[in-house]
Amino acid sequence: MRTAPIGEVSPSPAGEAGGTTEDEAVSTAVWVALAVLALAATVGTWLLVRARRRREWLTRLKATRAEVEWFARELIPQLRASGSVDRVAGGWQVAAPRVAAAEDELTVLESSAHSQEDAARARHLRDAVRSAREKMETLSGPGKHDEWALDLDDVAALLVAALGPTAVDSPGAAAPRRYE
Repeated sequence: MRTAPIGEVSPSPAGEAGGTTEDEAVSTAVWVALAVLALAATVGTWLLVRARRRREWLTRLKATRAEVEWFARELIPQLRASGSVDRVAGGWQVAAPRVAAAEDELTVLESSAHSQEDAARARHLRDAVRSAREKMETLSGPGKHDEWALDLDDVAALLVAALGPTAVDSPGAAAPRRYE
């Protein structure tokens, strides 16, 4: 084994590392900072996308609720005011595709909801629209419909109950109209 003569210093690995340790620490800190920034950007992007999807979902629900409100608060009273079950059947045939589209949209909203609560909201409204649509199909179909006006009132009441209270239905507002 060969040893260095006296007075000669042999290079040591510790001596070499002493100069680069500071560079390695800076390099490591930079990489850690970049990793933290990348993670923050990823989480931030995910949160923004999630919030945007939620807003879009709520916008679609609001538009579909407006269709259900049209069905309950405009279409049904217009059909009731028509004066005969034949006119009700004719008006329903014109409006049925629009109501079916609202029901379909509520089904899509239920399946794409971001929470169980949102899914339940869409399902509850969809079930009411489906039931109301089925009652309207029965009312406009063959058979005797002596109490068609009361049947229309029941359809409207079902939809208004599913929609929940609005400014029109609040305790301080006038009671909903019952057509007789």
